Amino acid sequence: MMTCDLHFRLGFLGMILFSGLIADAYGLSKNEIDQMYYDAEYYFTLGNFTQAMQIYDDILRIDPNYSEAIAGKGAVFHRMGNYSSAIEFYDKAISLNSTNPFFLSDKGNAMLAIGLDVEAEKYLSSTLSILPTHVDALNGLGNVYSFQKNYDEEIIYRTSVLIIEPDNLESLVGMRNAYSELNDFDKAISYFDQALILST
Repeated sequence: MMTCDLHFRLGFLGMILFSGLIADAYGLSKNEIDQMYYDAEYYFTLGNFTQAMQIYDDILRIDPNYSEAIAGKGAVFHRMGNYSSAIEFYDKAISLNSTNPFFLSDKGNAMLAIGLDVEAEKYLSSTLSILPTHVDALNGLGNVYSFQKNYDEEIIYRTSVLIIEPDNLESLVGMRNAYSELNDFDKAISYFDQALILST
């Protein structure tokens, strides 16, 4: 079953603008180029980042301003731990579409990965102002507040995730850790048990 975030992402694909002249020059229709993007996302989901990157590059040779493919390259670098390159590509995508919540969330999470928690908080909060149910942004803010040792605030965001996705492993583990830090070991054990069931 698709999550609400995935439905929202697919909705954004319908908003992507293509240059008909560019597509025609390559002998491809808009729908065919869209399909290339779907294929790249499929390979990314499978963890085949080499194939995904190749398709993103193919798309950008056709349309250099296809913001979703630019962000896709950022996501590949992000998964590979190359956060500086990830942020560079996220910035390019945001410059083309500054209200796309997925671009903003991805950049925020990449910034947190290199310890820029204040900047990360800004981008993740901007994401939620556009899409309040964005699970990655909610978890990202949970991670920000965990990093800042603000565990009460972390619990607020983890709880929001678990309302949307009760089996979200990242939030269950985060809740366990937060309650452990607050010396509420009964709740910590409860969340640990839930996480353990999901991970076995």
